[in-house]
Amino acid sequence: MFANTNIHAAVDVPQLSVPETDYGDAAGYGDAGHQQSGLLETVVASGVGDAWQTVSLRTVYDSPVIVCARELDNAGLTEAGVRVNNRTNNSFDVRLQVPSDQPGSAASDVYCLVAEEGDYDLTAVGGPKFEARTTEATETNGFELFFGWDSADTVNITPALAQTYTSPVVLGQVMSFNDSRYSQFWTHDCTDRANPPTGAAICVGKHVGKNDDLTVRNNETLGYMVFESASGTINERNWVAAVGPAFVEGVDNSPPYTYGLTGNFASGTVTQTAEIGGQGGFAVLFGGDPLADGELDLAIDEDTTFDDRTHLAERVAYFLMETAEGILLQEPYMGSNPGDREDPQSDANALADDLNDTSVRGVGSDEMGVSLALSFTPTLTLTATVRAQNPTAGDVTLCGWMDGPVVNGSFDAGEVAEEGCVAVAPGSSDQTLTWTGLPESGYTTFLRFRISSDLLTAADAVGIATDGEAEDFIVEVIPPPSPERDFGDAPEVDYGDAFHGHAPLLETREVSGSGDNWTTVNLRGDYQDPVVVCTPILSSAGDAERVIRVRNVASESFEVRAQRPGGVFVGNWQASCLVVEAGDSTLPDGRRIVAGTVESDLTSGSTLAAGWLTSQTENVSPAPAFAEPAVFGQVMSFNDTRFSAFWSNNCSARTAPPDSGGICVGKHVGEDTSGRGSETLGYIIVETTGGTIGSVAANGAAYEVFLGTDSIQGVGGTPPPYTYALSSSDYVSGVAIHAAMDGADGGWAVLLPPNAMTDPVSAGEINLAIDEDTIGDGERNHTAEQVAVWVFDRENAFVTTGPHLGVIPPDLESASQYSAGADGDDTNDTSEVSAGNDEDGVIFTYTSPGTIQASVTVNNFAYTDATVCAWLDVPNLAGVADGSFDVSDLGTPGCVTVSPNTDVPQAPVLFSWNGLPTSVSYSTYARVRISTDALTAADSTGGASDGEVEDYQIVVDPTAVTLASFGLEAMPIEQFVGSEGAPVQVLLAMLASWDESQAGLLEDSSREDIAAALIDYLDPDGDGQVAQLIWETVEERGTLGYYIERRSNSGHWTRINNRMLPSLPIAPMGAQYQLLDPEADLQQVLHYRLIEQEARGSKRTYGPFVLEVPSR
Repeated sequence: MFANTNIHAAVDVPQLSVPETDYGDAAGYGDAGHQQSGLLETVVASGVGDAWQTVSLRTVYDSPVIVCARELDNAGLTEAGVRVNNRTNNSFDVRLQVPSDQPGSAASDVYCLVAEEGDYDLTAVGGPKFEARTTEATETNGFELFFGWDSADTVNITPALAQTYTSPVVLGQVMSFNDSRYSQFWTHDCTDRANPPTGAAICVGKHVGKNDDLTVRNNETLGYMVFESASGTINERNWVAAVGPAFVEGVDNSPPYTYGLTGNFASGTVTQTAEIGGQGGFAVLFGGDPLADGELDLAIDEDTTFDDRTHLAERVAYFLMETAEGILLQEPYMGSNPGDREDPQSDANALADDLNDTSVRGVGSDEMGVSLALSFTPTLTLTATVRAQNPTAGDVTLCGWMDGPVVNGSFDAGEVAEEGCVAVAPGSSDQTLTWTGLPESGYTTFLRFRISSDLLTAADAVGIATDGEAEDFIVEVIPPPSPERDFGDAPEVDYGDAFHGHAPLLETREVSGSGDNWTTVNLRGDYQDPVVVCTPILSSAGDAERVIRVRNVASESFEVRAQRPGGVFVGNWQASCLVVEAGDSTLPDGRRIVAGTVESDLTSGSTLAAGWLTSQTENVSPAPAFAEPAVFGQVMSFNDTRFSAFWSNNCSARTAPPDSGGICVGKHVGEDTSGRGSETLGYIIVETTGGTIGSVAANGAAYEVFLGTDSIQGVGGTPPPYTYALSSSDYVSGVAIHAAMDGADGGWAVLLPPNAMTDPVSAGEINLAIDEDTIGDGERNHTAEQVAVWVFDRENAFVTTGPHLGVIPPDLESASQYSAGADGDDTNDTSEVSAGNDEDGVIFTYTSPGTIQASVTVNNFAYTDATVCAWLDVPNLAGVADGSFDVSDLGTPGCVTVSPNTDVPQAPVLFSWNGLPTSVSYSTYARVRISTDALTAADSTGGASDGEVEDYQIVVDPTAVTLASFGLEAMPIEQFVGSEGAPVQVLLAMLASWDESQAGLLEDSSREDIAAALIDYLDPDGDGQVAQLIWETVEERGTLGYYIERRSNSGHWTRINNRMLPSLPIAPMGAQYQLLDPEADLQQVLHYRLIEQEARGSKRTYGPFVLEVPSR
């Protein structure tokens, strides 16, 4: 997290002071200043009346041209024109003037546009083409014959223009006060006062309306701006320049007269174009909010020297900007506010400049161009996203510095971002600057960012630039406290730390609760943006209807509860949930999956006015389109406490499931009579074409996903459940979401087992029904629907998008768990699913004197190659290791490329080390790493973006067992119990291992009776086969016996033999052992480990071994 406070300068080093400059404000870091000059800005001056008022400008101009118009709140206020005087490079004076030259104007807002004199074409970066100029008006026009509307009394400024205009928009202002009597700007086509300016002829002048003071007026300075009629977006600000049609009439007619706008605008100015009325007038913005709701409200005001303020319809020219403080610079800056201007200033928190805005406009802090984030990618990394604005015609330079990782109070060249100083092309863009390898302990430091058309370098953290902006920030670095990575656990002081980022893709969770209470579900993965979908599990058709509601979805948890539509839920409930990382991803077996969320205030329902119109759902169709999608979804927030449920369609018909033509999702309220507030809808789209089955080998968990047939009916219909056949009996959990809405009352899919003794996903079937509310009627019958189904071969399945060692994905820690035994991480698993020890991927064997071999089980669930490396701290002949993993410690054959998993399990990767001590016992350490990063022999420490690291303490002891092989085969039961099978004593011993009391009772029984009793244990599934484990040792010293354990789908290890299988004391050079495992499913890939019981009381664990019965 960040305590993030902002921008610029220094106090205890020599100061620089350049007028009208934007400075940094970090104390002690030296000044960074950027000179500024204005191009164009809008100003709204408040409370302007008869007295002169000074308006401060945001930027600095050499020769500002100013055009203003009054906001007339209502027609009852006295007429008054806007007068401007005393221009400086950063201010001007403004007042209202009643045409009679007497006081009496009501205080009003005045809308002004200020531009630097000159010509500009910003069309290449989305801006306007325009020029701003001044001219002297020596003559005067007016209604009285003494003045008249002779074009000869105006100034033809067409020759003075530097650019040509097809549809000119002319704005103007009497910009001096040489004559204290009233006058106003006007313009026409140099021929007829009623004609607006054209590209060929633009004349400007001053008029006095109906004023009857027939004495000559003094010369005045006219300021005018000519824009090409257009609209656009520059620096993320919309603008428009245009001349509206001739229908704006007088204040005493029926104002306001409204021009419709495309978009919303907040500032700018207006000028009457030509003079149709003949009595002289000027445009005003009319009403208390003249730019509300995408409209421009106007009127034509005029003096009342001898009559009222009615006026014939006129055209009005306008230039408007989207923001209240619209500003255009032809120089770069960061964020949406250009740098403000100040003298050098700084403080300890880099805040001195943040609220420094002495202008009457009160723009406030300009420190809003940078956002900061911490991440592990894989080391602790600070990422700055800088919104860069470049309205120039060429590239500009952006640089960032961070004082650190050793904070020394200065921005050095070596502290520039890893990208260096970057070139920023014209336009608006987000630029990314990063600093990696940051210390993971908390600390405070400073950052500086500079942008300029000057060619900045890494050495330019201080000094004056000719344009642009500087921003300084104080940052408190607090690394995320939650588990983020998998760490090694060899002693860190000696061996250094190795850690791997985490890439969860999906997991399933079986959840339960009671009543209306919220239950917090902790996740195995650490997600960036998880999407959660849940399906209710009913125990019988008599259960009360319920939907599953989800809220507070976070990276490592979510909350869930049951909700009874229209009532209070009572009793216990169960649900099966699927969690997927948001984004467009690829499952390890290559299948595409898209997950996301959408906010929706739309609601469907049988009694609502919109009913089941597909227009009441949100179109989330991804590009490119899915061929045969299965869509799962969930109302994933609880903004409205009343029930609602997810539904989907193909965007064309409510009865059609999502397809290649469209995927729309929404929420419905079934038979309820009222709509709902906005909710977050989570959706998961999976491609089913090309087969629906994902294997264990390819994914880490076997699954099947499909859109079922139109055959699943209601809970209250023909006694449910309704079933879909699955491709395998291995599947034990899943989620189901019904697709489209055939039934008009609304509904949702539920898992419903056929009886209390059966799980809803079992025996090669998924048992389903459609439930619905009983708000409008008392029944829960429902017409047949299609249901999308995703089933898995285990509860709490977990699928990653990266490689790992062994079968169990890596667990996560917030910091290194190192210990002397390299086992600090072995049982560190705080997740509810309790996956346990993840150190399951490597088997070390002493294959021959002086040689150690590591057999590494690898799984690569990424869609690209991975690299696996293994290091052993090789001891000298005296058995002493040097305490580090050196390049020379890499096992033969070096780092190995691991292809992505397929349906064929990966072959173990073998590493070996030769020439090890043979006559002494010794202890050392090993490290094995796998990642899609290109690991090398030098990468035994440091971070990797994904994958896993496992550390081991290796103790070479003369008493250790050396395994030659460990295998599994299916043996016919007859081979054991038939007439040619094992002797009676062996059968009794086998029976005693499961049931000692029965073996005792049958001790004197016939062989046939003993065999019959034994079959009940050997063959519980009746297939006539039993799993037999066979292992062979080549050396045993001090071994008493063995236990075998098998891993269940939930990740727990179950002991096969409660009695220890004794070793053969007469075979110190090795022997062969067999053990039967009647509970093993011979159709599955199985995971075993061997536990050696030593004579001195300690135990050694070997494995795990990933085995399956060979094909016959």
